[in-house]
Amino acid sequence: MPRRLVIVRIPNSRLRLGPLGEEVIRRRVADRETTVPSEAWLASYWRKVRAELIETLTAMRKQATLAGVQVFQQGVCVSGKQGMKMATELAALGNRNYGLVVELTRLGAKLEKTEDARLLSEEYNLLREAIAAPRVENRVAARKAYQAREKELRAGRDAYIARQIDRILGPDAIGVLFAGPTHDVEKMLPADIRVTVLRPARGRRR
Repeated sequence: MPRRLVIVRIPNSRLRLGPLGEEVIRRRVADRETTVPSEAWLASYWRKVRAELIETLTAMRKQATLAGVQVFQQGVCVSGKQGMKMATELAALGNRNYGLVVELTRLGAKLEKTEDARLLSEEYNLLREAIAAPRVENRVAARKAYQAREKELRAGRDAYIARQIDRILGPDAIGVLFAGPTHDVEKMLPADIRVTVLRPARGRRR
């Protein structure tokens, strides 16, 4: 059996984008870079994802337990107790993505370190400066700096995630990757990892 990876797309939301989420979304909508799903749409989307993902994983494993399934999550740059602490805290704040991650671990899956902390920190700091710098000229300069580095940083993050998946997934192993729509990890994965992108019926966003 080949190694297998199920990819779940994370839609934009204020909770996913963290403390800067409100302002990031406001700016992106103003620039027509993205749309913001309603809370009702997000709730429906994650219900469908949960049902389809658990059904897919249990069918792959041919048993109800998810022991041996590795979970990779965008934004997670630590593993073990630290990673689970972060996931549990975010789930408690209402983040549906992390709520599902925590549920998977309770069924036996393991949350793995997924991202390079250095690249993640650099992108966040550039974005924070572009959004939150006190002076307009500083925000303009920071935004140009972010735009100049954005593609390179995203490609670097995706390459690192792909290497982590390749390193951690053993023979015949099953993994799950939660990643936003701007990530393109699958094209960087080795050919022996069979990828399934979860595509639940999504409906209208508004």
